[in-house]
Amino acid sequence: MDEPREYRRNLPHIQPEEGIFFITFRLKDSLPLSVIDRLKKNALRREIDIISSKGDFNKIDKENKHFEDFIEFDAYLDRATFGTTYLKDPKAATIVANTIHYLDGKDFKLICYCIMPNHVHLIIYKTKRILFRILQSLKRHSAREANIILSRNGSFWQKESYDRLIRDRNDLAEKIEYTLYNPVKAGLVDDWRDWQFTYCKDEFLEY
Repeated sequence: MDEPREYRRNLPHIQPEEGIFFITFRLKDSLPLSVIDRLKKNALRREIDIISSKGDFNKIDKENKHFEDFIEFDAYLDRATFGTTYLKDPKAATIVANTIHYLDGKDFKLICYCIMPNHVHLIIYKTKRILFRILQSLKRHSAREANIILSRNGSFWQKESYDRLIRDRNDLAEKIEYTLYNPVKAGLVDDWRDWQFTYCKDEFLEY
């Protein structure tokens, strides 16, 4: 029996069967609590702006406001000034990449990903399970293998992840570009193709 396509973590999500999803997940200690608190307050202020607008914001406006929160969050991760950066280790990053490719065709269809020193961007579609279960499997397997090669114990990934349902072809093109160019934006390389752990299926490179 198929799992229900509605699920709840911190917020309720509806997961359309044919949906395309932009997902970001990060290492356990990659942001300090002070930054997390500040980001939450900023997000709350934006939410209040939306509510107080009395209907002036349409659905796309709301999504764009929420993505502004995400961009601020991602900018802190790109700086990588706090916590561990286990994914700088090519062996650890390879484990994550291999896990994503293993699940491609089993739990979802893969479009692209980028593995940064402390977080991962991933775009998938045709999901066969709810996102929470897919990410649970991905994180559990990669954490177990990465902990072995890094000679460590304990939590590897932050439990919560960011996910966004992609609206249309233009939105998909923007999120593919965002994913592939993340190492360039972070100042790690000049050309996204030079980042070892960026991948995109050929048919989506023309978007």
